[in-house]
Amino acid sequence: MRGDECMNVSRVMLTYVVYSVITVMLSLAASAGYTCELKGQVCHCVCLPRPPDYCSGPIPLWQCYNSEPPGVDIISPVEGAIYSTSRVPLEVQSNKSAAYIKRSIDGGRPATICTSCSSISTTMYVSDQGRHRLTAYAYDKQGNEGIAETYFIVDTRAPRILGQSPADKSTIGSDQEFAVDYDEANLANVSLCIKGELASGFACSILTGCESGSRESCSVNKDLSSYADGTL
Repeated sequence: MRGDECMNVSRVMLTYVVYSVITVMLSLAASAGYTCELKGQVCHCVCLPRPPDYCSGPIPLWQCYNSEPPGVDIISPVEGAIYSTSRVPLEVQSNKSAAYIKRSIDGGRPATICTSCSSISTTMYVSDQGRHRLTAYAYDKQGNEGIAETYFIVDTRAPRILGQSPADKSTIGSDQEFAVDYDEANLANVSLCIKGELASGFACSILTGCESGSRESCSVNKDLSSYADGTL
């Protein structure tokens, strides 16, 4: 049944005052993308499209209105923060009571973290090393959705050197390539430090173009002509 037909039936069955309220609600419903029909002598609305968990069938007319979506903020994890534990703090707040709040890691399936709430403070287990995206969703009783995102880094393991060249105690020339293979999900830098046989300390330089990841390689050519023959 069309919305105008539904209103006509309601006019016959209800008082003028109630009908006026229904007319206003139907106008709001139409602007929000709802369709209305008569069921059991009561005018109901069906959501189009249907928000999850709230429009599995016709819903009462008084629920069919277009409210503002809930605001949602991620307090923690902090944007860009590095966490040295797999138990990452999770705190989410909404500006109004939400029917439920969900969270998703790296685009995975959203998991409900609280119901009938405006805030939640807990932890989440993130085993994978490196950068992650957290998405928080808040839904009100009308199915309106609020979304927030943040990025954070999990780094619980020390860098691991898999190999290097030249090999220890090998003979090298004055123009030499130095290379290292490593595992590190959150790389800050790779440095090459050289100490001559008669030098009092190491001379270090940071290599460029080194990337985070598993089984990565990084190399640099070094001019050693200024070093005297001997052991480096």
